[in-house]
Amino acid sequence: MQPFNIGLVSSLVLAHLLADFPLQADVVFRWKKKGSFGVAIHAAIFVLVAYLLLLPMVRTVSVVVMIGSLGFVHFWIDETKLRLFRRIEVDNLWAFLADQALHFMSLLLAAWLFAKHAANVRLEPEMFRFTLQPMTCGVVTGLIVSSYFGVLITHYMEKMLFGSAYHNENLRPADKYLGILGRLCVTSAFLPESWFVLSLTVALGFLFFLSWRVKGWTSRLFVYYLSSAVLASLVGMFLM
Repeated sequence: MQPFNIGLVSSLVLAHLLADFPLQADVVFRWKKKGSFGVAIHAAIFVLVAYLLLLPMVRTVSVVVMIGSLGFVHFWIDETKLRLFRRIEVDNLWAFLADQALHFMSLLLAAWLFAKHAANVRLEPEMFRFTLQPMTCGVVTGLIVSSYFGVLITHYMEKMLFGSAYHNENLRPADKYLGILGRLCVTSAFLPESWFVLSLTVALGFLFFLSWRVKGWTSRLFVYYLSSAVLASLVGMFLM
């Protein structure tokens, strides 16, 4: 038995990224900042997504226990982070990356413990079946990292470089969603379907025009595009 099952790891990672980014709507984020109820809702979304991605395996009690335990850990990490932030008001790139590192470490630990359990009880290899194939999970994970994860990366990069001159603390919808579209265009350009590349190139040109109208041609726009393009290109090369 391998120390990790790649299908299990990729499904858990995708469940976390879906719950933390595309499915963490602004209203859920506001609930989280208000108190534990919002954090519980967010953790429940992660549990639901993980359940759906591991649906072919949930007939095994140990899988249900693993998903529930990860939901509790997800709640504990986010609740602890928010309580800490209220005390010391730390909101920077390193705090964001540390939070994500804790989440990914918990996912890897759960996958490792489950692999050991499967070896001990001699679970059949056929039991490891998933809603999405690992390759599909990898592509969707890459697109989420490039687009939604990139929103916060570019936000913190601008905040670090411009300091008090950076006033976009709440990430205006125009910045957020145009940035998502732009990074998806760049990342998708590395995928093999040529017709897709052509359509996304046109979309990227339109996006550039809209972003210029929103932000104006300033040094901030240059940093925004540079950080977005680098992140999206790195993810795209990884997916090739």
